[in-house]
Parts: sequence; C-alpha cells; structure tokens
Amino acid sequence: MTLVEKAMKRSDRVLLFVSLFGVIVVVAAFVLSMNYYKNYFGGPFEANSQDILAIDTLDGLDEYYLTVTGDDAADTGYQLFEVSDSGARTLKANYHALLVGDKFLLVKAPVDVEEPQLTYTGSLVSIPDDVQRDVIADIERDFPRLKGQFLPYMLTTDDFKISGTIGLIVGGIVLLLSLYGVITWLR
Repeated sequence: MTLVEKAMKRSDRVLLFVSLFGVIVVVAAFVLSMNYYKNYFGGPFEANSQDILAIDTLDGLDEYYLTVTGDDAADTGYQLFEVSDSGARTLKANYHALLVGDKFLLVKAPVDVEEPQLTYTGSLVSIPDDVQRDVIADIERDFPRLKGQFLPYMLTTDDFKISGTIGLIVGGIVLLLSLYGVITWLR
C-alpha cells in the first residue's frame, strides 16, 4: 500500500468517525430535549385554575408550555427594564398577577400587554431569585395579607419556540452533513 493510499484510508476513517459522531450528537440532543420538543410541537396546552394549582413542582412536568386562563388578573405595578451601557432604560416586560383559584400566578407579560388579561400563553418556569426578591417580596411587604399567596413558579410569555427553532435548524444542518459524510464513506 502506497503512502497516498494510506493517507486516503486514514482520511476516510476520520470522515466516518466525524460523521457518526455528528449523527450521535444530534440524536442525543434531540432525545435529551424530547420533553421540550413535545411542548414545542404539541403546545400550548390548555390549563385552567385547577390544573395550575395541582402542580407541586416543575421537575418532571410534561406539559409546561401552556395557555392559562385565570379567574381574575391584576397589574402588580412592577416592570422589567434593561439598562444599556449608556444608562438608557428599555422596558422589556410587565409583571401581572393572575388569580388561579385561591393563589396568584406571577406572569411576565410582553410590553405591549399593559392591561392584565385573564388568559396568557407561555411557559412555566421557576421564579428567578431577583424576581422573588424585587417583585414578590415587595408585594408581600406592601400587602401582608398576600404573603404566601403566590405560587412557587411563574408564567413567562417570552418566545418559547425561538431556541427550539434554532436547535432544529442547526441540528438539521449537522445531521444532513453527517449523513452525507457517512454516505460518502460507504461509496
């Protein structure tokens, strides 16, 4: 076997290895994200007050991209701002309280939704520490009768599908290139 033939065989093995690795990574990423993609393709799922109150923890929750309808809604008066390096403030979200049964679900609503609504679509997420401290704790301090009335999770109306769409595009490209590499190696 000549030096050129050895180099070609080695490059063929590298092509096969890289291609199979690409297929494995894409398949593994999809399997690990299966619950997200169930929500991506199947959601938003309808949820009423009883459905929301029945959730003890978000861990292992199958359906979390929801359209939630509450019994009443209120504007908390709190908003999320982004501050640029120059100090300019840009409004990013409004926080509303959606009454579901006898508890409140905090809703991070888009800026164009100024008035509280009875129905919101978004994903259930754990309440970030800064929101717990700067929004819920302030509300509970100002209105002591509301202490413990907020659910331990919130609904965010941020674009749920953008990361999934990017994942599908990137994963699809990697998968196609990897499959092309395997087919090329088989020839």
